[in-house]
Amino acid sequence: MFPCCHRTASVSTKRRNRALHKATMKKALLAGVTALFLATGTAHADELPKSIDGDYCKNILDDSQVLYEHGECDIGHPSDGAFFSSTTYENMRDVFCEFVEIKKLTATTYQIQANCVDSHAAPRKFTSLFELEILPRGLLVTYFSEG
Repeated sequence: MFPCCHRTASVSTKRRNRALHKATMKKALLAGVTALFLATGTAHADELPKSIDGDYCKNILDDSQVLYEHGECDIGHPSDGAFFSSTTYENMRDVFCEFVEIKKLTATTYQIQANCVDSHAAPRKFTSLFELEILPRGLLVTYFSEG
């Protein structure tokens, strides 16, 4: 009897269903993108604890390992002093490093890549890759060989 009205209701229902389906798909896509972002963001979000911030004194153990003991150096060895923060390293010999990548390996060990500048004589930029282990009396740094 009223073909126009019956047909209009059917078209209206189809449009509403399409809109509902489109909204559902959009929510699912956003949820998936958010989950992916959180998963990849977490993988690169490792940080050193703020508790390492402070002065240290360098004690060279061998060619690849240095123990940085908490506290200031003796009066006779001020050039062995260093300062660590959760994002940087600086020593008394004009080397400054910014930690650009930090990967937590164990509860107390981190692998760190740092961009550094040695400005003692002629400024020289270099990249340093090392493991940092947090010990009760300081920090043990093990440098990886270059190449």
